[in-house]
Amino acid sequence: MAHAEGIDSCYDACIATKGLLCHVGGNLRGITGPAGYVRYEGVKDYKMRSLYAKSEYVSGMRREGGFELPTIEGYACGAQPIVFNLPTMRKYYSDFALFVPLVNRLDLYFALRKIFERKANVSPDEGILSRFHWEPIMNKVWSRVQEVI
Repeated sequence: MAHAEGIDSCYDACIATKGLLCHVGGNLRGITGPAGYVRYEGVKDYKMRSLYAKSEYVSGMRREGGFELPTIEGYACGAQPIVFNLPTMRKYYSDFALFVPLVNRLDLYFALRKIFERKANVSPDEGILSRFHWEPIMNKVWSRVQEVI
């Protein structure tokens, strides 16, 4: 999973820039820690908000694409999202995420290192956040269900 989500490259870039990688999830092969690495499991909502708020960047990288909820959750808490440059990511996150190429571990490390060398400065935009509220999303889902029926 470390490679599928670019966590291995994030780890390498954090070490190189003297940053700290916070991973929420299980043990990862190839991530040695503890230098530059802290891991949590079974995190409650209040703790997750706190972790996002303390983070400068949040990863929504997944090599096979998808929606990646941490992208908008982190953004809502003031962290700069980073995602792979994939059509699905462009569809949802084009106006607030940073995009990195879908490349191998070493090349992704170099791209992330460049990003991590700069200070992120995110102030969540309410217009962006409102697109991800429950009501507009469920209205679209319900409309699609009605079209099919």
